[in-house]
Amino acid sequence: MAKLKVATVSLAGCFGCHMSFLDIDERILELIEHIEFDRSPLTDIKTVGACDIGLIEGGLCNAENVEVLRAFRAHCKTLVAVGACAINGGLPAQRNRLPLRPLLESVYPQGVPNDPELPLLLNQCDRSTRS
Repeated sequence: MAKLKVATVSLAGCFGCHMSFLDIDERILELIEHIEFDRSPLTDIKTVGACDIGLIEGGLCNAENVEVLRAFRAHCKTLVAVGACAINGGLPAQRNRLPLRPLLESVYPQGVPNDPELPLLLNQCDRSTRS
């Protein structure tokens, strides 16, 4: 039987879901008998090929997150949201109760960074399951 090809991606979040995945310890060796990892911090592969399953960690907080998720989706037959940030916005979505501009001004009292290299923030952090 052919192995399933699995990729993972992290958007806006704490990276805790990937860390929890590593907590399966030596059982990962048994898992490797059934799957092959593609893009993942577990493999350090940065690009994604055609995959059977894509695991998404994190929510959507900026334009770069949206772009990464769309490109990831194009390569995966099935997407699975993993963790609170991907499923309901998690901790990054706590900012949703406040208007974005005043929030940024309180975090950056010397001036909100305005560099074209920085991804454009979305007005609201959203769960990745919505896209």
